[in-house]
Amino acid sequence: MKLSLDIPSPAARGNGGPALDETNYEQLERIGRALHGDLWHAKLANDLGESERDARRWRAGQGQPSDETLRMARWYVRQYIKILQRIVEE
Repeated sequence: MKLSLDIPSPAARGNGGPALDETNYEQLERIGRALHGDLWHAKLANDLGESERDARRWRAGQGQPSDETLRMARWYVRQYIKILQRIVEE
């Protein structure tokens, strides 16, 4: 079974960071797919307190998530990881 987590970032550099030309939306998409699968837009928007309408606009290429939205998504993932780690260690 191949999960979205099995697919390495297409933009990963030597230090594991995104390519400099990767957009905020592309980074958010990787996070969203890892957390919620193919139907990630509305779910991640709700997780981050963003409107689903904005998420649809970003998907359509109308604008980009802000740097703050991307920071919040990364924070959310870190919190999610902590919860999963606690569950695994029980």
